[in-house]
Amino acid sequence: KLDNEVEKLKEINDRQQQYNTYVAEITTNLKNLSKLNNEFCYKLIKLTDKAFEMIEILKAGGLSELEQNKKLYEAIDDYSNSLFDSYKRYTSNLINCTIKIVESYLKLKGHTNKISFSVKLFNQPYNEKEDATLSDIIVYTAFRDKYTYDSKEREIGKQPYTIKGNVDFLVCLSEDQFIINNAKKNDKNYTNEHSDFDVYYNCAVIVPIKIKRPDNTYTLFGYLCCDCLNTDFNIEIFDLECANLLFSASQLYSTFIETLNSNWCNFLPDEKYPHFLTKIYHHTY
Repeated sequence: KLDNEVEKLKEINDRQQQYNTYVAEITTNLKNLSKLNNEFCYKLIKLTDKAFEMIEILKAGGLSELEQNKKLYEAIDDYSNSLFDSYKRYTSNLINCTIKIVESYLKLKGHTNKISFSVKLFNQPYNEKEDATLSDIIVYTAFRDKYTYDSKEREIGKQPYTIKGNVDFLVCLSEDQFIINNAKKNDKNYTNEHSDFDVYYNCAVIVPIKIKRPDNTYTLFGYLCCDCLNTDFNIEIFDLECANLLFSASQLYSTFIETLNSNWCNFLPDEKYPHFLTKIYHHTY
């Protein structure tokens, strides 16, 4: 009897330690997301300051007009590439932290499903009060987590989607999240332009990447998406708490995208790429 009691206490202690480990993983990566955002937003400002300094030096350098224009073009190209590199590295790090947060949260609930994470971006920002309409917006997969990317099983940057053709995208225009568990291909309430989605997932949580404007409207840049394949239809994988964790990451990401764009526009108003989101899209396609 004493041995049984000792064994039970050991099991309780092991569960508590495991619980503490998962909580620590969540809080540590939430902290890392905040640090990442501060670090990269500051870096964008420094990159822009450096580019402005280079432009001023070139203009005062006594070069011929032809040589000056050549050097200016090179400086602008270097700046553009630096911003794009920052976007790629920030997004990669954001995915790494966020997927650890979601995985740890699901483990707290007893779920060990392998999850996939993706960033869906628009070809241009969307604000319902501005000129762009839903039909103008192209949604595409800009990033995936490393495991999913390395598997080469799911597309990235190959398939354009529409907002109206996907209920999750449409709902997230007005809501902070869309959650579905155990979706079926023939479900009339779940429209999805990817006809074979159930090969890869049937549970998903999607949140908008959006930023609030002074007039209380929102500008949307895309979505953060997390999904998995669940074979036990008696349980639900994703819930509101999971969506809230994902939404906190999307808010940091929207701040980064907005900072990225404001630096781009302040440095070089560009008719071809009026928003850096458009430049990212054209880098992909």
